[in-house]
Amino acid sequence: MLEQVSVPGADLWTITTGCGPPLVLAHGGPGMWDYMGPVAEMVDDLVTVHRYDQRGSGRSPANPPYHLADFITDLETLREHWRHERWVVGGHSWGAQLALLYAGRYPHRVAGLILIWGSCCLCPRPDTSPGWSVPTPSARRCAASWPACRPGSTHSRSWYT
Repeated sequence: MLEQVSVPGADLWTITTGCGPPLVLAHGGPGMWDYMGPVAEMVDDLVTVHRYDQRGSGRSPANPPYHLADFITDLETLREHWRHERWVVGGHSWGAQLALLYAGRYPHRVAGLILIWGSCCLCPRPDTSPGWSVPTPSARRCAASWPACRPGSTHSRSWYT
């Protein structure tokens, strides 16, 4: 089902397919448009998949400036619009970063995360004092809760080789 959803400062193009527990997919960019259809087709027999063009991208007109907080709030406004108590939030590249930041701000609304080829590192660099690339305290707490982000973790390969 195609739908335009109004959020503060923008009208977001959305499409919903499938049936089951809710999943939202955020595309990369920023500035790209939804290209997550092939991913949605892999799972829409198991879940309800919501896809959208982020503000100022593709079929979702908006006027600059664009603020990270607006992109995060857009996801929450979409969740409220579709009346989901909780949902799985997924994204590719920039969309993966957006999904993780959303989870940091609204952890009680996230049933799970799918991060596809994320473009950000939320773990402290091993050669520096612990410094995070995530801008908010709640996102830092979220990142710190992931085993791969703990110092000395063996759960992920180092991105610093």
